[in-house]
Amino acid sequence: MPGLGQAKIVAKYKRPPRVRSDTLVLTFDLSIDVRLSQFEYQQLQFIVIPKLVYNVSLCKYLEDRRCDPFLSNVYKGELYWLMVPKCWCPEYSPEISRAHCDYKGVELQIPINKRILDALMEIATNRKEQAQPALHVELKTSDRVPQPMPHAIAFHLQMITPLSLEIQLIGSEKAENSSPYIVLEPDDVAKILKEAKYFEEIRIALEINALESAGPLETAVKDLKNAFEELERLNPDGAVMNCRKALDVIKKRWKETSNPEDANKSKEHEEHIRDYILNKYDEDAKKVYAEILEKVYDTVKNLYDIMSKFIHEQPHTGEPSAAFNPTMADAIYLCRQTAAVIDYLARLAKPFEKAYSK
Repeated sequence: MPGLGQAKIVAKYKRPPRVRSDTLVLTFDLSIDVRLSQFEYQQLQFIVIPKLVYNVSLCKYLEDRRCDPFLSNVYKGELYWLMVPKCWCPEYSPEISRAHCDYKGVELQIPINKRILDALMEIATNRKEQAQPALHVELKTSDRVPQPMPHAIAFHLQMITPLSLEIQLIGSEKAENSSPYIVLEPDDVAKILKEAKYFEEIRIALEINALESAGPLETAVKDLKNAFEELERLNPDGAVMNCRKALDVIKKRWKETSNPEDANKSKEHEEHIRDYILNKYDEDAKKVYAEILEKVYDTVKNLYDIMSKFIHEQPHTGEPSAAFNPTMADAIYLCRQTAAVIDYLARLAKPFEKAYSK
């Protein structure tokens, strides 16, 4: 732009990303070099950048440093009226007529939804590709042509200097050649999903209900809590393993058995799960719930059989281990179903309707 002063902005990403409400926040430090005469620098009061535009898309960052597009147009945002006071421009080089300014903590905010969170999880947990999710961020002065106003304006005591901006964005150190890719580490993705409460919807009323439950469900609830912790760590193996342990507890402590070994294992509890629940009800309700509980037990066995496709006991130690690695989709489904079963059993053990209870 003829007749304008010149300035260059280098925007450097500061890890880690944060989640605030339903927004992903990326923080950058701006390093600004402005071409000014010594007189202009002495008279400088502040610099204003009226508008910056940023476009964000999601890609898969691969081991060979390629970033394959995955989700385009994640978000397009704008920043308005960034003001840089002279006290942020302490350095001046008279030999090249340049002032150096620092603007720390500029936030690019990206609203997040289930579509974006699903995409992050899908990339991060794909064992076959072993890719990492990466955000491609494009930062520029404006998307309007012609430009409606100068990119930036330097305000002096008695005049103003319009400035033309050149912008370079530096993403993660992991990305090659200062590329504009922000590569999300596994811990970053796990933290984003946790802070965005991605897994909350599958907890149902578990913490209100089952965690307060005493008696034979207590151990199963602890195992289920461990399963959710593994989900939040994006560890589907651990999640399914702990869900299977929870159902194993329910199977072994369901009702009296002729197997002495199983009977001994259940002595640590006052009652078996089935009796523990049915004894809360009068005779009419007990007959109905006895039939219902048999159907629930069938569900428990079916879920356990599915989980056993992924998790087997080691023949020599008896310890569970992954025989076939489940995906996050498998783990979420099985944890959701396990949570539903335990939540329902906990509710039956603490009837809400007094008419059906003793």
